[in-house]
Amino acid sequence: MGKAFSKSKRERLLYTCVLLWLIVGLFAIHKESSLSELAAYFAALSPFVIGYIYGETKRPSGKQD
Repeated sequence: MGKAFSKSKRERLLYTCVLLWLIVGLFAIHKESSLSELAAYFAALSPFVIGYIYGETKRPSGKQD
């Protein structure tokens, strides 16, 4: 699994973000924080992650022209 997992930067970034967001979300629930504010935080960060993944799809950073 390790070798197949490390082939795609997009996939690694996606899994890392989902894992971090899950951890932060569970921590916020545990601390009884405002989930609507947490959702706004996630919504504010999502365009950056989506933009990076889209950019890597159109022109991978390891590709030589």
